[in-house]
Amino acid sequence: MPVPGDTYSSLTLIREVGSVKHGRNNVKVWLCQCTCGRQLDVNQASLVKGEVPACKVCRRGPCVICGSEIENESFSVKRNTCSEECRKEQARRKSLKAYSKKVLKAPAHNREIYQRRLENDPAHNKERYARMKEREKDLSQEARDAIRTKRNRDSNNWRRLWLEEIKEKDPKKYQEWLRSSRKRRNEHYKKKELLSFMALSEKLKSKVKGDQDENDVTESR
Repeated sequence: MPVPGDTYSSLTLIREVGSVKHGRNNVKVWLCQCTCGRQLDVNQASLVKGEVPACKVCRRGPCVICGSEIENESFSVKRNTCSEECRKEQARRKSLKAYSKKVLKAPAHNREIYQRRLENDPAHNKERYARMKEREKDLSQEARDAIRTKRNRDSNNWRRLWLEEIKEKDPKKYQEWLRSSRKRRNEHYKKKELLSFMALSEKLKSKVKGDQDENDVTESR
C-alpha cells in the first residue's frame, strides 16, 4: 500500500487528502510533489498504474517552438506549444514541411500552377503584383524587408530542390544550366567592370576639365 514518502515516477507522496470514486470503488487521493516542485492531487489508482507520472507542465515538456514551459492549466497535457503565437508558428512550419516535400517530388509544381493561371488569365501577373504592392504600401520598412527576405529564401529553396532533381534525373540538362549560369555570371561581371571603368573615365574627365578651368582663370589674371 502507498505511504507518504513513496515515489511514483516523478511524483512523491506527501499525504492523503481524501478519496474519489474510481469506477465502482472509492480510491484515496494523494497530495503529491513533482520533481519540479509543483504540487498536485492524484488518485491512487492513477499513481499505481502510471497514468499520471508527473505534473501537467512536466508531462507537456518545453514548448517545441520557443522552449518555454507550458504552464496554462487549460491546455491539454498533449499540448506542445505555450501560446497562440507558437501554435501558429508550429502550424506554419508543418505546412512548409509538407510543401517542401511536395516540391521535392515535383519541383515544377509551382511553375505549372502559375503557367495555368497565366493561360487562363493573361493579366493575372500584373494584377497580382499590383495587389501585392498595395498591401505592402502601408507596412513598415522592417515588415517589407521581412517579406522580401522570405521571398528570396523561398525562391532559393525552390531552385535548390529543382537543381537537385535535374542533377539526378537529367545530368545533361544540369550541365546546360551550369554553362548558362557561368555565362550569365561572366556577362554580369564584365558589365559591372565596364560601368566602373566608364564612371572612372567620367571622374577623370571632370578633374581634367576642372584643372583646365583653374589654369584659364590663373592666366586671365
